Amino acid sequence: MPRSAYSYIRFSTKAQIEGTSLARQLKVAREYAEKHKLHLDESSYRDLGISAFKGKNVRDGALGAFLKAVEDGKVARNSILIVENLDRLSRAKPTEALALFINIINSGITIVTASDGDQQTFTADKINNDNGMSLFGAMMVLIRAHGESVRKSKLARDGLRIRLEQGMRHGKAPFWLKPTEDRTGYTIIEDQANIVREVFRMRAESIGASRIAQHLNTKYGWKYGAPQVARLLQNPAVIGTRVSQAGYEPRPDHYTPIISKAEFYDVQRLMSANIGTKRGKRSDDEPNLFTGLLYCSLCGTRTRFFRANKYVSQRYLRCEAALSHRCTARNVNYDAFEKEVIGFLLLDQDEDFVSILDKKPSRKAVSSAELQSLKDQQERLIDLAADGLMNTRMVTEKLNAIEMQIKHLQTVEEPEPEERMFAEKAWALAERHENALLGDDPQELHAVRRELKAAFARSIERLTVHPEQRVGDEHLCRFGVRFRGYEGEVIREYTRPALIRVKGVWNQGRQGREVRPR
Repeated sequence: MPRSAYSYIRFSTKAQIEGTSLARQLKVAREYAEKHKLHLDESSYRDLGISAFKGKNVRDGALGAFLKAVEDGKVARNSILIVENLDRLSRAKPTEALALFINIINSGITIVTASDGDQQTFTADKINNDNGMSLFGAMMVLIRAHGESVRKSKLARDGLRIRLEQGMRHGKAPFWLKPTEDRTGYTIIEDQANIVREVFRMRAESIGASRIAQHLNTKYGWKYGAPQVARLLQNPAVIGTRVSQAGYEPRPDHYTPIISKAEFYDVQRLMSANIGTKRGKRSDDEPNLFTGLLYCSLCGTRTRFFRANKYVSQRYLRCEAALSHRCTARNVNYDAFEKEVIGFLLLDQDEDFVSILDKKPSRKAVSSAELQSLKDQQERLIDLAADGLMNTRMVTEKLNAIEMQIKHLQTVEEPEPEERMFAEKAWALAERHENALLGDDPQELHAVRRELKAAFARSIERLTVHPEQRVGDEHLCRFGVRFRGYEGEVIREYTRPALIRVKGVWNQGRQGREVRPR
């Protein structure tokens, strides 16, 4: 019975499908199998348009499927793998390519290179018996293949850099843009751009990614989930910045922007407030106006919001560490806390407090994301110079240019007072919320609570929650507010009535113990 043989065919770009590469590689495999009376499995393994430079053909491609079939016994030991040249298997780093090569032959597979004039056979026994000469030859081929790919990659990067510097717009455009015919710019596809703008407007109103995805799918027939919405909201292409997938420095003003930087970074601040909070679908009624802002005063851990349940009829806050007995903080009544925060931030006209709000910081970073991106570029350039991969003079020039951009961002002035949350509209916002609480329109209540939540997230860096203390018939309560762009905290103290052993109501007992309804 003839030995089984499998062909492996690969080329790097989809454009080569139209060329002769596929037919040529199939031909050499068939001719070799026929000459040596092998049974060639016509299904073969093909990676068409997949590069072997970074191992994608092994990680995600047909070569990886072949290795899995060998491991599972679907491809028998002593089978033959026919390739045109060894560089079809791998163009990865020499150590990675050699590890792949040895893994294949150690699995009992014979590798055959079938190109004319260079037909060679590689097996584990052959390498062990010829003092490694055939292994040395294979290493030289794999090293040369990697070197060629490195050279081509560098030429391609240099060519792309030159075209970009000349004003050419290269690569795939975002779905809301279309390249001009001369590829020197982009035109906006307004229908798509308006949908993206709508997504940003919804997120600015503190509507979550899941609800936005549901809206897109229902109204526009998209098939988005929360992760896709989050990626869209974090995509700097909407403000014109091109981010390289290969890790090169971002290029501002590459695309035509469709929203302002202020709108983009406003949404980034809102999203960053939720980092580290409990994941899951958000409630439509926005029960917690301070998601991502609450921290325990005793241990600094985040404080979580809890709804009423069969044991507790009031909403409350509790330190996450206290849930696992790593902190001694007790529950804090949420309803009294929310009412006091709203009154303090929106209605209180205390002179000292207002002066803090009205004071403009002398230096303010408009975009922490932009600053971080520039600092990352600085570190990358320094590493390249240290490794000898980039000219020192060129690195110095780039570092100086980046430093100037950083200084510019750090000296952008604060917006005018009337554009900020703490202006006259604060009274109107608080009044709308109060009327909605007393009214019978849940949609209006949800809308105004989302507006409040977004306003707090924009203006507040953190709220420090202090444990309540029982004194007589009252609970002494306090919280601290740290505003974005300011140092220090503003402390607010308030009291709420203490109710003991009232059925269905959670309260602190006189001895500091929790009293549950019986």
